Amino acid sequence: MGESAGAIITAKDIDYNKLMDDKTVATELSDTAGLDEVDFYILPHYGEEPFTDSSQKTFETYKKQLELLPLHNHQAIIVNNEQIDILTIE
Repeated sequence: MGESAGAIITAKDIDYNKLMDDKTVATELSDTAGLDEVDFYILPHYGEEPFTDSSQKTFETYKKQLELLPLHNHQAIIVNNEQIDILTIE
């Protein structure tokens, strides 16, 4: 569906990403509901600048609460029914 925000929006709710993106910029955002297309939460840019610190903090904050799927910038996910494949592009 997308990368970065386009991947985050596939989750049930996008609030977990508030440490990476400043919610105050989205002044018209009335709720944080996502598309609920997958039952996990993609954490894009994991370990990648300029998101190194914020992605790590997000992981540490939510790793026991949510099924996070951290991805670095050279990875993609293919979801086909119940099959989930993570591709790494070198």
